[in-house]
Amino acid sequence: MNITDQKVQELVDMLHDEDEEILKKFKFTIDDQFMSETESISFIRFIRSELSKRN
Repeated sequence: MNITDQKVQELVDMLHDEDEEILKKFKFTIDDQFMSETESISFIRFIRSELSKRN
C-alpha cells in the first residue's frame, strides 16, 4: 500500500496501538463536525477490519 498523505500514513502506522492512544493523536470529523469518542472508536475499528481483509 502506497499512502501519500502523511497524516493518513501516521494513522495507519498507529492502528496496532490502543484506541485511546490513537484518539490522543487524532480528532476525526464528519461534515466538519467532530465525531464523539464512541464514533471515533467505531471508525478506527472499521479501518482495522477493512485493512485486515486486504491481507
